[in-house]
Amino acid sequence: MSRKFACSWKSGTIVSLISVTEGHAMIVTIPRSVVDPRGFNPSPWFPPYELRISCFQEAMQDVYDFFYDVNSMLLQRGLQRLDDMLRPAAMSGIISDMLTARLAAH
Repeated sequence: MSRKFACSWKSGTIVSLISVTEGHAMIVTIPRSVVDPRGFNPSPWFPPYELRISCFQEAMQDVYDFFYDVNSMLLQRGLQRLDDMLRPAAMSGIISDMLTARLAAH
């Protein structure tokens, strides 16, 4: 019989969880992702619609924060991470829609 439960504690930017299944304990950690501004092309590229590079960085960070919050909550309840539950095509569509919506908000 498989039984799962989770205990969680937050330490800075990492959520740690203990999951017990059939007597085996497993610690899962989720690091909070942060956008690395060095990953953007520094060439003089001018985004359309008066957007700035910082708008893209903020939109990406919003998506990272969403997945951190959702996955932390799911793991606390003994469930899988969202990206492990969804098919890749569905996950791709969610990320695309979220980035588009967050860019429109910035």
